[in-house]
Amino acid sequence: MSTRRLRRSRGEGERVLGAALIGVRRRAYVMVRYDDPDEDVIQRQIDRSLHLFDGWIDLLAVDWRSLSRSMIVGLERMRAAEDALDIGIDCRTVRDLKAATKAAVELQFDLVTIPATVLLHGDCDRPLERLAEAGLDVIARVPDGLETIAAEESVGGRALNLGRYQLTSYRDVLFKLAASDPRVTAVTVPARRGRDLDALEAIATTPPLSRTEQLALRTA
Repeated sequence: MSTRRLRRSRGEGERVLGAALIGVRRRAYVMVRYDDPDEDVIQRQIDRSLHLFDGWIDLLAVDWRSLSRSMIVGLERMRAAEDALDIGIDCRTVRDLKAATKAAVELQFDLVTIPATVLLHGDCDRPLERLAEAGLDVIARVPDGLETIAAEESVGGRALNLGRYQLTSYRDVLFKLAASDPRVTAVTVPARRGRDLDALEAIATTPPLSRTEQLALRTA
């Protein structure tokens, strides 16, 4: 579950989720991504998250721009103490990914997160292959709001359709692209209603995109 839509008040999403998990925390897998480049701000956010989520975070990723020596040491200490079970780097662009890959591998981090749109760029191939070879997880994030854009495009029968997959929004296409990439370990995707979840589950059960189809999307 993403708390992105609850961010009108800073930290409100985490507060709501933390309250919902009272008594059932061990049944949930919590991923927290800090996308602020300021190290001090991130540290305050980490302290708040630990308080809200019963003292540990399952998966923690920090912005590539904040990755100082002191931040690295702090993350490694959190992992050793099991305050964070897995740690990694959050990337925003292909350029971030190319720079962060070397650091993530050398520091023996657990994961890297990327926007699913990065998969539309040929420059992503080499760093993704290196991460896969090193055994790091790659989590692709489908951006929010794309289902709205697609709904507007679909007026008049212009819905995006990718062959037998019946993908009807840009969100669906990016979700299918990420889910079809063997170098991607997991995909996070926004969903507003139950029927969104049903549609995504249906897409997930269709055969993965072929390599030819994946490459075709880069030039679409």
